[in-house]
Amino acid sequence: MRNIIITILAIFFLLPPNIPGGSIFAQNIADGDSLTWADFIDNYLNGEGEEAETEEQIALFEELHRTPLDVNAATRAQLLLLPFVTEAQADSLIAYRERKGGLRSLGELMFVPGWHFDTRHFFHLFAACAPPAAKPRSLWQRLKDGVPLYKRDAYKPIDRAQYDKNPNSVYWGNNMRNVLRYRYEAKGLLRLGLTADKDGGEPFARLGNRPYDYLSGYAEVGGIKGLTCYLGDYEARFGLGLAAGNALYATRSMAAGNPPTLPHNLRPHTSTEECRYLRGAGLSYQHGHWHATAFASLRRLDARLEGDTVRSILATGLHRTLREMERKRNLRTVSAGGNVGFRSNRFQASLNGAMTHFALLYSPEQRTYTADAFRGTTCGNASLDYAARLGRWLILGETALDQNAHIATRNIVRFAHPKDWSLQADIRHFSPGYFSFLGQTLQQASSLTNETGLMLSAAFRAGRRGLYTAYIDLFRFPHPVYRASQASNGLELQAQGEWAFRKHWQLLARYRFKARQYDISGHKPYMEYVQKHRARLQADYTDNRLQVRGGADLTLAASQTEAATFGWLCYLRGAYAAGKHWRVGGFGAVFFTDGFDSAVYAYDPQLPHAAAFSSFFYHGMKWTALAAYRPAPWLSLALRLSSLRYFNRSEQSSGPDRIASAWKNDISVQVSMKM
Repeated sequence: MRNIIITILAIFFLLPPNIPGGSIFAQNIADGDSLTWADFIDNYLNGEGEEAETEEQIALFEELHRTPLDVNAATRAQLLLLPFVTEAQADSLIAYRERKGGLRSLGELMFVPGWHFDTRHFFHLFAACAPPAAKPRSLWQRLKDGVPLYKRDAYKPIDRAQYDKNPNSVYWGNNMRNVLRYRYEAKGLLRLGLTADKDGGEPFARLGNRPYDYLSGYAEVGGIKGLTCYLGDYEARFGLGLAAGNALYATRSMAAGNPPTLPHNLRPHTSTEECRYLRGAGLSYQHGHWHATAFASLRRLDARLEGDTVRSILATGLHRTLREMERKRNLRTVSAGGNVGFRSNRFQASLNGAMTHFALLYSPEQRTYTADAFRGTTCGNASLDYAARLGRWLILGETALDQNAHIATRNIVRFAHPKDWSLQADIRHFSPGYFSFLGQTLQQASSLTNETGLMLSAAFRAGRRGLYTAYIDLFRFPHPVYRASQASNGLELQAQGEWAFRKHWQLLARYRFKARQYDISGHKPYMEYVQKHRARLQADYTDNRLQVRGGADLTLAASQTEAATFGWLCYLRGAYAAGKHWRVGGFGAVFFTDGFDSAVYAYDPQLPHAAAFSSFFYHGMKWTALAAYRPAPWLSLALRLSSLRYFNRSEQSSGPDRIASAWKNDISVQVSMKM
């Protein structure tokens, strides 16, 4: 009861204002554009749980969506934050608005040279065309509060003898999740933010939580003669991510149609992701064609320790059981780095560096697949990224060395024909033993090491109604990796077509195939190819008030020693603007799979500040209903109900998370205020 009272008090006394007004579902229709936020997430994640981005990356896109750019005031650098906007398109837009004295609506983008339909389609979600007074920026906040309507095993009362036998079967907090977000912006000169998160099962206002388990804050001060200062929690994104950070749109589907940019910036950490960020101070400086960045960080991470040795670093951010709380922020790390570079319209280059020092010895357990792993207390990386535009050719890449002179490189060559087709080759090589604690890029393995690959892609636009893309990614792991005790190979390919017909309809068809070598269980060192075939067919209908998407997915998983498994899913998702103050939406799916290997995936609509690309397996159904009410310009209320029902299972999950029921029902409530 004390926890419930404290939670209620926190909601009423800590609840600050909301984001700027708009659709409660983060679905923004500008000048008749029909793309919704749910559609964008679905296309971005591309129908594959295997390629789904972290919550951190999804939150970045939503942050850009919630604070739209003024198309008449956005700088070139701000336009290039949107990964589907090329440098040529940014320059073309700036030249057009200077010549015309500004745009009167986003619909006028169709007259900007080089701005194709798909670019404009995405751009409407991240831009606005209105006088500054029409879109004020002030205090804004989101509250997300989930109350599960079921009980997992870890919440059930147990006696002392059971607890002594297995203390990690008990969650020390209640089953509510609560998130508070506060944002403030002052005319682009100052940005402040605070995020507080308590996951279900984590204690509230006790056992070291004050009162939340996770607290994150930032301050960004800009507009000082090209100098921007960062304090608190932030992220570093350099080049293609070999030394620090990672490129946006790091899925193969998006990389096939859009060349990556080379960011060199810091940005505030705004999500509830509790591992991949820095905590300290940073500076960014821009003068003419030159730019420079520097940062320093001191923070604690969760780690699995054996004595004074770090065996692995944990990234779940969950502190519910006794074991999880013992590992809570038990590893102190110090990181520092920066870059200096030159950028012009045709050429850019930057020298980057990053290092991290662990307070304890980092030494993964000796396994076949960890023979080349980094072991020590200090790691570092230096890299050079580069890009050159030669007519219709674009060449860019990054080459890096770690502290032991292991090399990693990724290089891209792209040719874009003026008649709406392009070809691209993406070559990567990460030496066995290469280690980058802060790095992440386009890769098949879970870490940036021991991989060589070549991805070839093509895109063709058939007028304004058709877009066809395809890629093939060939990759090899020269040394053992997890589940492969010797060198192994793999292949991934995809073909996709999109067609817009009539006024409100669009059709998409996609086929994806992936094969990778793994050890045959019980018969090492013999290996086999494990294959997955995925196909999707979907149709969209959109108008000014209604958006509906329906589709079907098929999955076939097979190997040389196991029988093939099959799965399918049919789904329908929609949203409707029911008058001035109400918006409603929903999702429904029926799925049948032979098992986990043939799982199917679909985007499950969420309240703002959350994203879920759920996996479905076995036999069952899932439905979600959302309703949002905006009684006043400063107040928004939203409700989400969801239900998952299995037809052939009497329980869900396992261990402490086990639910002794075929049903799983959830309710989430959000209150947003703007002052």
